[in-house]
Order: sequence, then structure tokens, then C-alpha cells
Amino acid sequence: MSASNSNDLRRSSVILPAFLSVTGLWLAQPPLEFWWLGFVVLVPLIHLIALKPRFSRRDYFNILLGFSAYWLISLQGLRHAHPLMHGPWLMLGVYLAVYQTAFVGFARYLSHRGISLLLVVPLAWVAQEYIRNYLLTGISVLSLGHVVLNIPLLVQIADIFGGYGVSAVLALANVFAWQTIQLCRGKINGKPYGVSVGITFATFAAVLSYGSYRLNEPQGETLASFALIQRNEEVEYVLNPERQVEIFQGYAASSVNAARQTAEVIDAYIWPESMYSATNPNVYLLPDATVPAQFPGNLEEFETSVRNQQLAFTERAGFVQSALRREQPRSTQAPELIVGCGVIEYGEQIKVYSAVINIDPNHQVETWYGKTHLVMFGEYIPILPSIPGLKELVPPGMGLEPGEGGELMRVGSTWVAANVCI
Repeated sequence: MSASNSNDLRRSSVILPAFLSVTGLWLAQPPLEFWWLGFVVLVPLIHLIALKPRFSRRDYFNILLGFSAYWLISLQGLRHAHPLMHGPWLMLGVYLAVYQTAFVGFARYLSHRGISLLLVVPLAWVAQEYIRNYLLTGISVLSLGHVVLNIPLLVQIADIFGGYGVSAVLALANVFAWQTIQLCRGKINGKPYGVSVGITFATFAAVLSYGSYRLNEPQGETLASFALIQRNEEVEYVLNPERQVEIFQGYAASSVNAARQTAEVIDAYIWPESMYSATNPNVYLLPDATVPAQFPGNLEEFETSVRNQQLAFTERAGFVQSALRREQPRSTQAPELIVGCGVIEYGEQIKVYSAVINIDPNHQVETWYGKTHLVMFGEYIPILPSIPGLKELVPPGMGLEPGEGGELMRVGSTWVAANVCI
């Protein structure tokens, strides 16, 4: 075989496993949700990790291309947010693909130095998920552990280890699947495989035992009742005031319908991110507030304008909550609202947050917090706003501030940890 043919063979031996893994990851996630693929989807990548020949830059580039396609297809909805989003969408897809490519390279580095794949693969996979979720504010969608979200028995360990623990368990299962294939091919002997069997089965026995224990625990006191309101809204990049009000009215009507059709008293209604704003976000006037350049008036007039907006926000909450209570005659008070809504803080600088807000039965904002991990190129653009003269190129809505962390919200005697998004 010539050197050229040998290189072609090498190239295909990298491209095919990467393609199989990318395809499996996409099939395991929504919309198809073939969750069982999560137990074998990393096997092709583990094959790449175990290959002895040294990888060239072109090999890693081919892996990067495959995972770029995966992210671009999975996150293709981002390009609808604004006409200028096609470029950032492409950059984000390539950026996220770097993490899986780095996983292969880092895992190869460790395993080729004698560290067991049983340790290397779960460690390296969780490491790239963790860094991806926090670096540059992070984006935590499509983690490996998410594929078994609808299998309660397997995800109970998340209350101890978080989603990373679930991802690590699935990564371990993939190593076991790969070693089983290698045993059948006569590539490994029974002793290391026996160690793999023992570790894998012990891990899954612990996971399943803990899951069963948690699912069968006594419920304790009765918890509050929640209505999760979700609609199928068209994705439009032109979100004008009329469209915002239309979305708000749709969610309000869906909430009223839920109240009307439910015999049980609903204690709180939950709306998704941003659906409650409708041109009237929750606003705060800080002691160091200055008059924004675009406001046509002095400080006193600006403060009056902000107070009027706060009053309108409260009145709107009262209207919605009163309508919901009328549909449930058995309720003793207005239900609470836990809604995705914009928050603006007017201080020395204006800060805008994508927030989740808890509105109590008296129509007052009891608790709120801003989204901590903003989506790069979707809710903020790195570096560009800091360059003089280029800030104006950032489209509206992509200059959000990250929040300082989540807040517990109380509905009756029930404490709720509500997520803004991801």
C-alpha cells in the first residue's frame, strides 16, 4: 500500500468514528430522544482515543468539523434571533466543537501514558462539560447527562453530584461498552475486563439503589401546586412592541385556561424566560441613578417616569392574578407568579437582566435574580462592546448583564429553585 493510500485510510478511520458519535449525540437529544444511545454514543470517540498512531492536525480538524456540524444543527434556532446572528451562530458552533475535540486530545494524552480509560474518559468528558458551562459565562445545553432526563431512576444522583455526575456515569458505561467490543475482538484479556465489569456494575448498582431510595422516600408535607405554562410561539427576530404584547396576552390567556380546567387550587403559575416583559420590564431606581442620554427630561422627571412604570408593572400583575383567582373559587388568595421577565436597574450605568421574578399574592415582587450564564452571541457578544466605536454594532438585546446567582423563592411553605433558562 502506498503512503498516499495509507494516509487516506488513516483519514477515514478518524472521520467515520467522529461522524458516528456526532450522529448518535444528535439522535439521543430532542427532538428524537433516543436516550439509550447515551450508553454507547461515546464508543466511536473512545476508539479514536485508543488508536496508537499519532494524530495530525488534519485529524483533529476533521473531528472539529464533525462537531461543528453537530452544534450548528442543534443550535440552529439562534440564527432566527436577528439577521446578523448567522455569523455569530457559525462562530459559536465552531467554538463549542473545540471542547469535544479537546476531549479526544486530552484523553489520548492521558490514556497513552498508561492511565486507565475507566478514569480518563469520565474525567475528561466531565472536565470539558464543566469548562464549557463556565468559561465566558458558559452554555450548558446538550450535556451528555441530559439524554436520560426522562429516566428518573438514573438522574437522582444529580442532587449530590449535579448533572456532571450523570454524565460521568454514562461516560463510564461507554467505556464498558467499548471494552466489551474489544473483548469480543480478542483485543483485551479477561483480567482488565473483569475490573471494568466490577467497577461499572458497582457504580450502576449504587446509582440505581440511590435512585430507588429517593423516589420512594415519604413525600412529607403537601407541597404547593404549580402550573407550568408553555406555548408554541413563532421565532421572529423582529420583536416589536405589538408582538411582545401579543405574546404576553397569549400566556395570560393560557394561564386562565389552565386555572379554568383545573379543579385543584393552583398556588403559582410559571412562565418561560422573557415572556412576561411585554414592553414593561421590572425597573429599579438606584440611589446613584443618572438621567439616561435618551430620556428627554431632567432627573426629577426621570424618577417620576420610573415610578409610573413600577406602578404599571404592579397594576398589570394585579390584573393577571385577579383574573386567575376568579377562575378558581376555592382559592383563598391570588396565586403567585414566577415568570421570566426583563429587569432594568437605573444607576450610574444602566444594567439590563434576563430575570426570573417571583410576584407574591399582593402583586409585589418578592424575589428576583438575573440569568447568570448568558449565551454567547445570543445574549452578549464578547470583546466587541469594549472596543471604542464598535459598541453600536451590538444588536439590541445582546448587551445583558450576568446575574450574581440564583435565589430561592417561597410559595406558601414550599421553597422553589426556579431556573431562568440554562
